[in-house]
Amino acid sequence: MKSFLSLALLLLAACGDRAGTATPDTTANTGTATQPNNAATPPQTPAQPLAQPATPDTANTATPAHDTTATPPLPNSQTFAAMVDGKQWSGTQVIASRVDSAIAVTAIGPDGTSLILNLGTRTSAGQLQFGTADSGQFATWINPQGASFSTKPAGSGTVRITQLGGKRVAGVFSFKATEQGGNGTVRIEKGTFDVMFGK
Repeated sequence: MKSFLSLALLLLAACGDRAGTATPDTTANTGTATQPNNAATPPQTPAQPLAQPATPDTANTATPAHDTTATPPLPNSQTFAAMVDGKQWSGTQVIASRVDSAIAVTAIGPDGTSLILNLGTRTSAGQLQFGTADSGQFATWINPQGASFSTKPAGSGTVRITQLGGKRVAGVFSFKATEQGGNGTVRIEKGTFDVMFGK
């Protein structure tokens, strides 16, 4: 009997030990969990566009004044210019003609003006007078209004021919002319010409 009780007590003790032993939780997370990175990422600043080159301000740019009195140069280094009543004048078209040794030099200027030198019969350089008995020697000025002024018959003046060849005639001149059919006068001073003969 005592042996049976002892065996029973041993069995009870063995069962109690099993009941008190904690069974390891194999499902427990024994590793250290990786925490998600919840730190806020700062927003990216958008790239600024490249600065455009400054557009020049042309609104206040002064435009150089155009000289309306200037005339383009004549071809072949020709010239024909003078002071007309104190104002500069230049021919824009010029031509010299020679018929039986009688020479005429003509210049057409702006606004319909023109200046004509009739030099008479010339074969060499030299000086001549306007208003003399030689009817072939006279000068004529035509103003913008179309009025004609001439040294014949009551005007005066001189021309000094400095070059006279087969292709060109050149010289200096000055004269005073009276209006044809009127009472006006015109004074031409510091005149110069260097003109080719027309073909």
